[in-house]
Amino acid sequence: MKRWLEDVRRDAICKLRKVTYEGKKLEDAVDGIMELYDISRARGLVALEEAAEEAESDFLKHLILLTANEVSPKLTVEIATNEYWTNEPEGVDAMVDYMCLRGMIGIQKRESKEMLMNVLLSLMPAKQRKEYEKLTCERKEEQERLHKKEIRERLSAMCPTFKHKEVSEAVQLLGNKMNELPDICIQRLVRDVDGHDLAGCVYAFDQGTRTRVLKNLSTRYRDAVEEEAVKWPFFDEGNLVASVNKVINTIGILRERGEFVL
Repeated sequence: MKRWLEDVRRDAICKLRKVTYEGKKLEDAVDGIMELYDISRARGLVALEEAAEEAESDFLKHLILLTANEVSPKLTVEIATNEYWTNEPEGVDAMVDYMCLRGMIGIQKRESKEMLMNVLLSLMPAKQRKEYEKLTCERKEEQERLHKKEIRERLSAMCPTFKHKEVSEAVQLLGNKMNELPDICIQRLVRDVDGHDLAGCVYAFDQGTRTRVLKNLSTRYRDAVEEEAVKWPFFDEGNLVASVNKVINTIGILRERGEFVL
């Protein structure tokens, strides 16, 4: 199997070097393979069968179906390389076919996403690879920005009400204590509080107290706490009381140590 793949790889590289590459065929091939990778990890190999209908070529469609039907990697390579040599693709198309073959084998073998991406990018000319990596980085940053915006909007819209009086009282007590603390004390407090417990408190607080606590966190820690806080509506109220009491106890300990100057 390794020899069959190596022969196709060499042929594809040789044919690609003979042409001046312009356009987005290689970039689109990488995007397509990584999308299939995500589908296979999220929903299993059998889910790829639906994606086969949208394949860019008959060659890729056949590869997807072989993978969806869990044909062994060795037999997949034998069938695909037979088709490759029979069809004799030229130029960029030859490299696209090899990328598809190598990518689907990586999916079958459950290679890591990062490793498979690196293999596919190594098959691109240097100029296009750099441009693609820059574009991918920009896309990722934009996705992260939109995700953070969505999380903050969801958190801002939360005005939790509690079924049990003891929960409301515990949250109110902690909120009052937090509002008495100077910013520097809040910054000291969060160093001794578990992130999960802090996220529960942030979820439970009124908007004013919530905003004040969050502004005293580092950007990275704030993002993590907000991400965790929006999950708290799915927790039992008993868990929330436990987390609130832990923070109240931590405030008491730090006061006893003289670390809080009010």
